[in-house]
Amino acid sequence: MLLYQSARAGEAYHDETRAYIGLQFIFGDAVGTMPGFVLGFRHSRTRTDNTVTGGDLSLAISLDTFRPDAIRLSYLEGKCNVLGQYGLGYSFTKQANLLFVGIVGPLNKVFAEIDSGKNPALGLELNTQDCAGKVIL
Repeated sequence: MLLYQSARAGEAYHDETRAYIGLQFIFGDAVGTMPGFVLGFRHSRTRTDNTVTGGDLSLAISLDTFRPDAIRLSYLEGKCNVLGQYGLGYSFTKQANLLFVGIVGPLNKVFAEIDSGKNPALGLELNTQDCAGKVIL
């Protein structure tokens, strides 16, 4: 584990970037009934008080059509096991912009989104992304 010293005295942090895969289920969405395959990357910074901030980029691929379904970019903030998430995306299937908020935990995400056509949906993602690393001094 790599620890870094910040410019502020006595503050250490741990940076990590991880790739993950998963399955994404969208409820309340008329497009497709099969889950989507997700490929994602998460960068996080964990401080000594185990506060986590970072970003997440994911691409969902429809298992119905084997084409890209949606891309999402989000900001993450919280503690190791529970992170808040909000961000923007684009649905290739609907050809619409996405706005979403959610909660990220170890191995999962739960989120609510609305597209530019004002159609709401709920999402559940099961993935291989564990919680962000803790700083151990």
